[in-house]
Amino acid sequence: MLTFKKRIPTLNLSLLLALVCFLLGGLLRVTVHASDTAPQASFPLKIPKNQKQWETWKEKWMRALRKSCFPDWPKKPNPLDTQERFLAQSKGVSLRSIDFDGPAGRRCLYISHYPGLEEPDLVVLTTLGEEGWTDFLAAMRPEFEKELDLEILPEPSLKSFKQHQGMYRSFKWAMAYLAPTGIGQNSLANTDEGSKSQLDAIRVFELRKAIQTLRSTGGMKEVPVWLQGQE
Repeated sequence: MLTFKKRIPTLNLSLLLALVCFLLGGLLRVTVHASDTAPQASFPLKIPKNQKQWETWKEKWMRALRKSCFPDWPKKPNPLDTQERFLAQSKGVSLRSIDFDGPAGRRCLYISHYPGLEEPDLVVLTTLGEEGWTDFLAAMRPEFEKELDLEILPEPSLKSFKQHQGMYRSFKWAMAYLAPTGIGQNSLANTDEGSKSQLDAIRVFELRKAIQTLRSTGGMKEVPVWLQGQE
C-alpha cells in the first residue's frame, strides 16, 4: 500500500478526498489518437521533490478545488455534535445509530457488526443510493424496526438479515451506512444541473463528516476503512 505519511506529512483527510476527485478528473480527461497504443492523461503525474514544492503544489490545487469542485463547502465547518440515537443487538447482529451535524442539517450514521466486536479487521463505509437505502432498511427491519423509528419502511427481508448474520459470524468486519442528503424520506425534488452540482459537494462533505464520526464516537480510530458508494 502506498503512503504519503513520511514524504508528505501534512496530508489530511479533507485534502486527500479532494485530491482523489481532482486526480481522477484529470485521469479521465484523455485524448486518444489513431497511432496511440494507450490513452494519454491530460497532465503528467509527478512526485514533489521536496516539502517546499509540495506546499506550493498543494496551495495551487486547493485554490482550484475550492473554485471548481467545492464552492459550496462551508468556510468554517460546524462541529460534529455527535449523539448516539440507539444501540441494539439481536440474534447475532448489532446495530448502532449516531447522529451528526452535516452541511445541510443532521445526518445519521448506522454501524453494524457482530455483538461485542471491539476491534474489527475492517469497516466498510457505504454511501447509499435510493435502492441501497431501501435494501438496508429491509435487511435491518426484521429485528430493529422499533429502533429505526421511521414512518415508511420497506417489506422486511429475512434473507438479507440472515446474510448479515452469516457474514458477521465468519468475519471480524463492521459495516457502516450513510444515507446522504437527497436519499430516502428527505429526497430533494429539484434536480437541475446547478442543484446537482451543489448536492454533490454537500454529499462529499457529509462523507468526510461520517468518517470523522466513525473515528470518534464510533470508536474505530485505528480500524482500516473501505469506502464504497452507490448511485
